[in-house]
Amino acid sequence: MKKENRIMKKILVFAAAFAFCAALLGKPVDTKAATYWADGLKQVSATETSITVTWTAVPGVAGYELRYGTSSNINYSKISCVAAANATSATLSNLPKNSSLYVFVQPYILVNGVKSYDGCYDDYIWDAVTLPTAPNNLYADFYTKSSMKLIWGVTSIYDNTDGYEVEAYRIKNGKTPKNPTKRLTSTNPFTNYVSWGGKTAFRYPFKFRVRTYVTINNQKFYSAWSAYKQCIPGASIKKSKRYYGSSSATLTWYKVNSAKSYDVYWATGDYNGPTSKWKRVKKNVKGTSATVKYSKSASYNYYYIKPNKVKIGKKRVSAPKPTSVNSFIKWRVY
Repeated sequence: MKKENRIMKKILVFAAAFAFCAALLGKPVDTKAATYWADGLKQVSATETSITVTWTAVPGVAGYELRYGTSSNINYSKISCVAAANATSATLSNLPKNSSLYVFVQPYILVNGVKSYDGCYDDYIWDAVTLPTAPNNLYADFYTKSSMKLIWGVTSIYDNTDGYEVEAYRIKNGKTPKNPTKRLTSTNPFTNYVSWGGKTAFRYPFKFRVRTYVTINNQKFYSAWSAYKQCIPGASIKKSKRYYGSSSATLTWYKVNSAKSYDVYWATGDYNGPTSKWKRVKKNVKGTSATVKYSKSASYNYYYIKPNKVKIGKKRVSAPKPTSVNSFIKWRVY
């Protein structure tokens, strides 16, 4: 019993001494090391070569380092930028164009004036993006008898593209309207065209341009506009007439606004389109009707009616000659 009492007294003495020391220091003794967790990192804007991000402030840190990469395996020796202790946003510059990136924010502290990461934990996002660059290689093509495709070349990756916007301007008597005739949107980043048409789709020259957009923090950010593409569609056939057994057909077409004359080109082919070379069978037709060659042995006869000297601004411009089996706009006659 005496031995147990001595042990108990020693425990009480140590406890009293511990309490006394704590009282002298003026605060309780905490054996746990402080931790600093970065949190709330998100992208808020972008340009073609920069990304701006924000995060939640971390009390007690000396500053933040920001890094980026194309995967979660980041080279931590390469710092993109450094932010002060009171900062909650930063812009990473000189980034690769058309990119989808990982971005990391790493807090740090100072221990005896030396930067330390002890107890500091980063936050990251994996879907930060730079803005897409403007589309290029614009052209138009036949779609249906009352619509066409406005098509463009993709210049960005799908990861940093959410859709496209198109502005089309119908040119009448040489004049281009101040505002677009039609605004069209493709919300599928895998689709690089929109359809545009109507009863008068092929009766006017037109021009169009395209830009790409990406959605960041529920807000759309746009690329620059592409250069304008000017198009003169082939005239659309109003009706065709051919007598049984005849090797010719009479075509009547709708006038293309301000055209002075037309050339008629002919080719033969199958259901999918022309397979022979285009041949000009009528030149400089002043009206909107002509009797042209027809092949009785061919599965299908195709015609391309090229408008000449169409007024665009102060100039007169002719549609291009058909140089391929998919020339814009071709018409099939059975």
